[in-house]
Amino acid sequence: MVLYDSGIKIPSLCAVENKTSIMIPRVIRVMDHVQWPYGERPYKHIYLPGTAPSRPFSE
Repeated sequence: MVLYDSGIKIPSLCAVENKTSIMIPRVIRVMDHVQWPYGERPYKHIYLPGTAPSRPFSE
């Protein structure tokens, strides 16, 4: 899994969204509690580097 190979551990995956478009890069959105190599931080939405949100959101 790309996230695991990047050093990001996901205990439980709530939602992943993959989309492709000519104008929009592929989107991978993870909604859960993510553990990074440097400690744990809760996030509602995680966007991987090089991706863009498929729709706006607010915290």
